[in-house]
Amino acid sequence: KIDFMFTRDYNMIDVTDPPRKLVHQIGVQGGFLLVRPNQHDFDQMVDIILRGGDNYTIDDGWGGPNLAFGGYYGAGTIQGLASYYYSHVDKFARAVELNRCYFNTMAD
Repeated sequence: KIDFMFTRDYNMIDVTDPPRKLVHQIGVQGGFLLVRPNQHDFDQMVDIILRGGDNYTIDDGWGGPNLAFGGYYGAGTIQGLASYYYSHVDKFARAVELNRCYFNTMAD
């Protein structure tokens, strides 16, 4: 069952700034999120925020320097949290990235 469909915001990554991000570390595009309501996921995300984002820092993002789901504009918002949660916590078990050429085309 798919609970989260999204496109990634690849344009927010500075490719000249090492270390380079792995695809799963790039934030989701905050203007296009299809989410099936799920109380468990909501409670988990609230818990992550309340306990400090699993070592969240402005420079490194969610998961701290070891995981580095951040370092781009919007990383401290749902764009970074959703990327971290569905990639790292949920291990892509119920999420799918949509082709941005067909969905949420941003003319980039």
